[in-house]
Amino acid sequence: MKRRATLKDIANALNISVTTVSRALNDKDDISPKTKEAVLEVARMLEYKPNAMAVSLRKNVANKIVGVILPAVEHHFFSTILKGIMTAAHLSDYMIMMGESNQDFNKERKILQHFGDHLVSGVILSPSRHPDSPKNVALLRSMDIPFILIDRKFDDYTGSFLQHDDYSGAYAAVSHLIAQGYKRIAHIRGDETCNISSERFKGYISALSDHGIPIDHHLVKSCLNARKEDGYRNTAILFDGKYPNPDAIFTVTDHVASGVYEYAKDHGINIPKELGVVGYSNSEVADHLSPKLSTVEQNGHEMGRTSFNFLIEQIKNRQSVFQRTFSTKLLIRESSMPKV
Repeated sequence: MKRRATLKDIANALNISVTTVSRALNDKDDISPKTKEAVLEVARMLEYKPNAMAVSLRKNVANKIVGVILPAVEHHFFSTILKGIMTAAHLSDYMIMMGESNQDFNKERKILQHFGDHLVSGVILSPSRHPDSPKNVALLRSMDIPFILIDRKFDDYTGSFLQHDDYSGAYAAVSHLIAQGYKRIAHIRGDETCNISSERFKGYISALSDHGIPIDHHLVKSCLNARKEDGYRNTAILFDGKYPNPDAIFTVTDHVASGVYEYAKDHGINIPKELGVVGYSNSEVADHLSPKLSTVEQNGHEMGRTSFNFLIEQIKNRQSVFQRTFSTKLLIRESSMPKV
């Protein structure tokens, strides 16, 4: 592929400065007609085409570009959100500038600064779990960039956001296990500083309480990253013999549930006869586990599409605030069949 010509290429051909080339192409009065003609001639010869982004920066005009920051693009739920955003962006003739924070506050901040430098029209942000993440939201406000939070928000946050009803999703999952005959239901929860994990934990506690099952805090374990190894490690702790074993486990994500499965397989524990399992998010992991994993489904594609449309409305009317909470759906499969 032929390399795109730059201002520097024109400058080198004429032995003049890049600044002179730029000013000549922009027809500035301080550049002589002879120099302008020479610059235009070389530009034609080199098939120079101005960079649309650079032009908009010089003119201080925002591009039809929306910046998106998600914690992990390979994560099933976030990938469906991104797909929804891109689908809506295509219909509105917008481009998407993508950033991945990996739950890193400083990386998130650098990406936001990069978005600001490129004059994005607005930002869709799923904040990292870092306690200082609200400072990055404050940065967006200071740059006067319209934004909307997606999936995660902060306590007392009153701006635009979209989230799922994690409390109700967890409540339905645990109530289902109780209805199936399970009594000692453990919960492997996520990071205690994350509002999503907290809402799922509250749903777990409320379901037990409403069904008259005493809360046993020995049955609650925490993990920071909600990965497969976290599920395995915490299941090992739950079955270490110090306390009566659980007969069911509700996990904060499907990936954590996959770790529960692996521990059960390694130690001859039958799912669901000896251990019921329900996960969360209906990720691709759920389709590959055997027996099939019961889980709580989230509609990431619809959330992504709606977030983009909300943001465009907010760009048009900077005083508007959009807030929506999506419902979840419990998918009952083999892993939570009635307890024998």
